Amino acid sequence: MKNQVTITANKEGQVFVSTGISAKDGKEYGYVRLESKWLDMSGPIAQVRSLSALKTFSREAFDMSELKAGDKLDGQIVIKESTIKNPFRANQQPKIQPKNPSVAGDVDKLLLFNGAPIYRETEFTTDMSVENILIRHTSVQPIQQTADVKLNS
Repeated sequence: MKNQVTITANKEGQVFVSTGISAKDGKEYGYVRLESKWLDMSGPIAQVRSLSALKTFSREAFDMSELKAGDKLDGQIVIKESTIKNPFRANQQPKIQPKNPSVAGDVDKLLLFNGAPIYRETEFTTDMSVENILIRHTSVQPIQQTADVKLNS
């Protein structure tokens, strides 16, 4: 089976969303949203699941690509979890805002690993050998108590 992701537009119909001009090289950068949907048959009721990721582009590379909403790209979206905020994008230009810590399904519970919040990011790759990096949480804490949890910056 061939893995593909779909290019999606935002509510305003934009495929390329600019994040501004880089002071380092003077180029305009932004991102494109990619989405993967699949049929999850693991439970008693089959469900459609989706996963999305943002891919950074320079304006020049995006214009050259001629990508538009609905286009399909070969590849996959992988999940990367860490107890350090934004560790997988440390050397990227421009920096995309770090994600909030992962929460349990009912959004009022923070997932922790040995007392530290778990951060989740998604990434598009054409390398089909890349696997998800997942951390099994060791505890769940109500978000109201997060002042007691040391959030990495």
